[in-house]
Amino acid sequence: MGAGSVQIQPCAGVSGGGGPDGGGATSKGGLGAGGGTGGGGAGRGGGVSGGAVVSGGALGGGTGSGGAVSGTPAGGCGATGGHRTQAPAPDGSNTAVRAKTSALATLGPIPNVCNMWPPMDICSLAYDEVAVADEPNPVRDKGLADILVESFGLYRTHARPLLLACALVFVPVSLAKSCATSVILTPTLAARSATDMVELARGADDSRRALADAYSRNADAETIDRLQRENQRRLEQVSHEASRIAGGIPGRWTLWLVGVLATLVSALAFAVAIYVTGGAVTVAVADRLTGGRAGWVETWMLAIRRLGRLLAAAVPAAGLIAIGLVFWVIPGLVVAFCFALIAQVAVIEGLGGAAALKRSTELVGSDWLRVALLFAVFAALTWAARLLADLFVPDSAIFLTELVGDLLVLAVLPLPLIANVLLYLDVRKRRDNFGDDQLRAALESLRA
Repeated sequence: MGAGSVQIQPCAGVSGGGGPDGGGATSKGGLGAGGGTGGGGAGRGGGVSGGAVVSGGALGGGTGSGGAVSGTPAGGCGATGGHRTQAPAPDGSNTAVRAKTSALATLGPIPNVCNMWPPMDICSLAYDEVAVADEPNPVRDKGLADILVESFGLYRTHARPLLLACALVFVPVSLAKSCATSVILTPTLAARSATDMVELARGADDSRRALADAYSRNADAETIDRLQRENQRRLEQVSHEASRIAGGIPGRWTLWLVGVLATLVSALAFAVAIYVTGGAVTVAVADRLTGGRAGWVETWMLAIRRLGRLLAAAVPAAGLIAIGLVFWVIPGLVVAFCFALIAQVAVIEGLGGAAALKRSTELVGSDWLRVALLFAVFAALTWAARLLADLFVPDSAIFLTELVGDLLVLAVLPLPLIANVLLYLDVRKRRDNFGDDQLRAALESLRA
């Protein structure tokens, strides 16, 4: 029986037989790892070496022509180190196929088999397949809009417990702050009254000029009588205001010192209240993100366990913020920006004092842009609440102005505090691979 040529290719074994020969059968398509069948010839089965499939070629042969191969010799596919080799056999001989390379190995079955009809070979495209391990998807930073939307969703879903958690500290501190500010700023009312008296005096002078002009024009008696009554009324207002504020106007330096003291007290109380309230909101948000349903009472019971460490960091930070606000405002804003994550560091990581201040500065520095944008949002909400309070409450009612402003701030306070927690967790996830399991473990350490 004549032997056909055999080819070894780096692909899944597919064999094709020669054409029909006297008494021989027509070969079909490839049969996978095994060889195909030719006209009366038996296919040489392919072997597997190192995960590669080596397919033997089909031997054509027939009953006529002295065993000559009919049609085109069949081709097989194999692999030798990922390179293509051929070992042709001479016609009429029975030479064994010898691979030109020593080892037959591939990384696995190679796809994209190219079935080529006779008289061409049946083989695959010659290329190497390299196994690449699946790489984890990189953690994508959340944009500020994503964080605010998620914060609003949490606030809307859990508004009652979050508002109660904030109000438990913020309202008493606001009452005390409003009282202290009202007492401190009361002397400044005299200065404001002096300014008002100047305006009254100008009005009285205008009224006197109008009356003199009426006399010069020989106006009718009714007009002169009306202008006389107006001038008299304005003079009485000036006299009453002057007697009220006589001796009660503080000096320039006194007013400056009173303003500084009011700023220090207000900023110190407000900053401490924000940090402590932020600690409670941190516990509430972490509980919701890990599937919990803790109420505001349980939230505060857990937050109190880290209250000492939180105050050890919050009080110095609030003092630095207040001092910075006194000196041209900007230094205080910079300090508040650097210490924006104190509450989360104290509650989640258990750090306090200088360690918490340093850790907050480090985290803020690693993602300063998003922190700055969120800080601007918080400042804008606070300013809008204060402006709205000034529209409805007169400036002379210092206590009521301060209290109403703080209550309006309280209504929107959970939103930036929730966003602050989400931003902290996102920064930790990117920097420290801090996931839900670690967050859950931190909460369990609070409950232990």
